[in-house]
Amino acid sequence: MILTKDEVKNLIGMLKSPDYENKILAYKVIDNLDFEKSIGELMLMYRLGDYSLENWEQHSKLAHDFIMDKIENYNGDGSTTMISTGEMLSLMLINNASKDSIDLFLKFFTEEMTKTLKSMNYPMDKIEFNIKLKQDGQTTKS
Repeated sequence: MILTKDEVKNLIGMLKSPDYENKILAYKVIDNLDFEKSIGELMLMYRLGDYSLENWEQHSKLAHDFIMDKIENYNGDGSTTMISTGEMLSLMLINNASKDSIDLFLKFFTEEMTKTLKSMNYPMDKIEFNIKLKQDGQTTKS
């Protein structure tokens, strides 16, 4: 199963939900994913939905092991420490995540950056974000 952007957004919301049943239902959907084909979506749900390794291990052991393998390989030292936003983006790119998952990741990042700047009283009408990713000679804009 491959997820759409809207489905990923919904699952992120379910993983963040205080309602335990929503989280369990989200993990059941995740268990049915083709992890290799959905790596970007999976990483996105991990980083933005439920950033708790213990929850992933308890509720979706196969997804947990897949994510940890990717993080350990990325870190190169067997470490599974929490990774930064920039490291997550690099991890998605290294693993050839879908364009849709990267676009969604950048959208969430931009929204969070905007909220942070607003809270710091920056004049948002004077700030514009332009993000370009260059990989193998191609450019992705978001």
